[in-house]
Amino acid sequence: MTFLPLARVLLSAFAPLLSPSDSGTIVRPTPSPAPTPVVAPFTVPVISPKADTSAAASLPLPTVTPVVDAAAVPAVETALVAAPTPVSPAPAAFAAPTLAAGGWAFAPGMVAMPSWVSGTRTGLRHAGRADSIVVEKGEHRMTLYAGTEVLGVYQVAIGKRDGKKERIGDLKTPEGLYHVDARNPTSRFHLALHISYPNADDLARARTLGVATGGDVMIHGLPNGQGTAGVAHRNYDWTNGCVAVTDQEIEEIWSAVPVGTVVRIKP
Repeated sequence: MTFLPLARVLLSAFAPLLSPSDSGTIVRPTPSPAPTPVVAPFTVPVISPKADTSAAASLPLPTVTPVVDAAAVPAVETALVAAPTPVSPAPAAFAAPTLAAGGWAFAPGMVAMPSWVSGTRTGLRHAGRADSIVVEKGEHRMTLYAGTEVLGVYQVAIGKRDGKKERIGDLKTPEGLYHVDARNPTSRFHLALHISYPNADDLARARTLGVATGGDVMIHGLPNGQGTAGVAHRNYDWTNGCVAVTDQEIEEIWSAVPVGTVVRIKP
């Protein structure tokens, strides 16, 4: 008995158990994709703020005022920007008259020396307490009285324009009956006595004209820092409606004129 028939018998018995793929190629199973992890949505926790009980919490917050650049505001919005507060212009620099043929020549707007000044002693004549002041605009003269006694006489500069003051900014000195209602030792001029302009007549006239009266009419010295001009300031009317004297003169007047002193200003 040979082995060949036996081998055939064995092969025929195992043939049903073998598939064609088993005889040569190894087939690997396709791996299933990994499952995508499910991530729960993130919820922002709500934290209730704690009350600030520190000492700093009771301090007031600083107030910051924004600076508005008017140039950067559109044209349609410029009406919303508050107009700046008007500032009174500073008096022009003092200028002495120039000597010309035939005598002193005054620049436009300057006033010649009043005739009463020649040979008249100006300034405080007697120490005392004034109860009235008379200002004569046409003569550029201010006289201090104690009853009927003359305490002092001063040459003054007045408003740049002639006439009776009617409204704010007209550069005229008022005319009428007033009184000294305040003394200002820290004025931008060297000492200042404030006059009670406007009075009832001034207010009535302004209402009729539909204008504002203005205010801040004073008897004062020269602008701070320009006191060295001295009597040269009298060479022209340079105020915005006030009555001006030299620094030395306002110191004399200050010592003699209390609040309540009557002030009559004549044309």
